[in-house]
Amino acid sequence: MSQTALADRLGLTFQQVQKYEKGVNRIGAGRLQTIAEIFQVSITDLFSTAPASQQREQSLYELVDSAAALRLLRAYTRLPNSKLKQALVQMAVAMAGGE
Repeated sequence: MSQTALADRLGLTFQQVQKYEKGVNRIGAGRLQTIAEIFQVSITDLFSTAPASQQREQSLYELVDSAAALRLLRAYTRLPNSKLKQALVQMAVAMAGGE
């Protein structure tokens, strides 16, 4: 199904569906249920489950394992808009060698 067709069924523009797909906007529970109904699947089928070898679950404490990581997180939360936040994330991912 195209983004346009899904958007029509949801009463949205295809740009809004693109934002959901890219993670720019969050999808509310009600809309997620509607999407599951459109595709005639269980809502749990919409959640990805990567194989255990690919999953790396970390607690918040493991992610913020140093003072520098905590300072970076605090600086991120103080950025005035989502464009700057996205740029910082992209830069950090690029510097780390991608995801």
